[in-house]
Amino acid sequence: MPPALGATSVQSGTTARASVAKPATAGDDGTFAFPPLPEGPAPTVRMYDLLDRAAYDSSGELDHRAVTVVGFIVHTDNDGSPRTDGTRSGVDLARVVITCCVADAQTMRIHLSALADPPPDDSWVSVSGKVEPGSARPDTEMTPTLDVTDMHLVPTPARVYG
Repeated sequence: MPPALGATSVQSGTTARASVAKPATAGDDGTFAFPPLPEGPAPTVRMYDLLDRAAYDSSGELDHRAVTVVGFIVHTDNDGSPRTDGTRSGVDLARVVITCCVADAQTMRIHLSALADPPPDDSWVSVSGKVEPGSARPDTEMTPTLDVTDMHLVPTPARVYG
């Protein structure tokens, strides 16, 4: 079995866009109220769900709650130049999604801010923090920014894709 796709594939791959099926009650701007987040001070949320909420949730629940998400570290260009995928320079948290085969692999990314001394590329981490309201916009390719309050290394999960 080939090794898992990691930071190198993320830096040169296709970024997945948040795409949730919109109910008939979606507003004119395409957003709608998601159900409440799980209870707890910073519930763990799947990256895909966090991306959907950041892009399409009209309830504002992410504006008021800390969440925890797991992924691997990707250091992006640090020269301040605009990135073609809409993300910002610095450090991102990523996961790779494969729906059929490696050829259709896409990246899910969350930009990390307020991060002092990030670990190296491909380090699996659990990150807690708050999503910056309005950070998942078309000019960022719907990539939200998470203001990090806590981060720690975790073992590589059994299911690295998804």
